Amino acid sequence: MRAEVEADRLDYVTIVATVAAADGALTGAEVARVRKLVALLGLPERAEADIASATVVPPASVEALKTRLGASPLRHALLADCLLVAQSDGLVQDTEKAELLGIRSELGVTEDEFFALSRYVRSLLGGQPDARALAAIGIDEAALGVRAMLA
Repeated sequence: MRAEVEADRLDYVTIVATVAAADGALTGAEVARVRKLVALLGLPERAEADIASATVVPPASVEALKTRLGASPLRHALLADCLLVAQSDGLVQDTEKAELLGIRSELGVTEDEFFALSRYVRSLLGGQPDARALAAIGIDEAALGVRAMLA
């Protein structure tokens, strides 16, 4: 994998892990989802240590990635992955909500898009996938890839 692509993927996972760590603790379910994302993105296992340290003090490259993704359809995939990890333990803490809303704002995701993504992720976790809210606002479920984290 090219170093630049690997670095972007590492930053992507770091953003997701930062949401899960926002409440000061990573639950087993959250860690499992982050590990699954590391594997799905083809990152080496050693990346987990980099991600763990970056959740404490995110590198500047994370902010740069958020800026780049703000103009990309990947912004919805990133936010969906963040929502999935945050909701994995069944409870989204206030600090996680604040982190999610900050990322939403930084990525330029509208409130309607955010709520549709949130409803979709909750439906996946509840075992009854429902993409109608996504379709209603023009987000392609297939572009998200979030279902792969549940497999």
